[in-house]
Amino acid sequence: MLKIKYIFIFIILALPSVLFAEGKDFNGYLLEKGNAFFDKKEYFKAEFFLDAYLTEESSCDTEFKSGLCKIYTKQFEKAVENFKKISSECTGNLEISAAFILAKLYLELNEPGLAVITLTNIEKISAEKKTANQAKIEKILVFLRYGQIDKALKELKKIDYKYLEPEKHIDLEKEILKMKENVKSPALSGAYSVIPGGGYLYCGRYKDAAFAFFINTVLGTAAYESFDNDLNVLGALLAGIASGFYTGSIYGGI
Repeated sequence: MLKIKYIFIFIILALPSVLFAEGKDFNGYLLEKGNAFFDKKEYFKAEFFLDAYLTEESSCDTEFKSGLCKIYTKQFEKAVENFKKISSECTGNLEISAAFILAKLYLELNEPGLAVITLTNIEKISAEKKTANQAKIEKILVFLRYGQIDKALKELKKIDYKYLEPEKHIDLEKEILKMKENVKSPALSGAYSVIPGGGYLYCGRYKDAAFAFFINTVLGTAAYESFDNDLNVLGALLAGIASGFYTGSIYGGI
């Protein structure tokens, strides 16, 4: 991968004199190559040429394509910078599209708070009620994903019925309320986990509960037997391992 990158750098450094000698636009060449590689779905190469173009020129469309290249190559943190720039410097549909993508990127990076802020901003800047409504729906999905049922219900009440059939709205509310009833208490699960596997059992994870109880019992018994037989080094080792499994089962239960 590095060799290919260095070859590209060499090409970029070597071509300007040739192109200028022929009266061609070097930036235009970079954009043309970047777009061509993008169309071929060669996103690493496309990103290289598009980013090179963006060092000299400002373009919302090219910034968007560069961000997509980074998403397709799993460079989510770098992609965030592209779409943040579009959201702050561009207008119209591109700005809105970039903001929606930005919210999804924040979820990929486990930043739900930033995702919610971004979606709230879409509601504020959008001139179309349908788009604002979509932002509300996306927020509901974020809240549900992170178990924030009350916030999801609160947001649900803000949805405009024109863009969501009343029957579907009622069904969705019922499903969210049903989900709320099934949510387990992390504190209670932690308390039950004092008995190895108790937290898992409370959450209905029966296989995990059985495994946690078995492994903790075996390790604990082995450690006790080792100390009882004056095998203190082995006992200390087994006790350390047992302690790790025990705290792990408490954390897992919560």
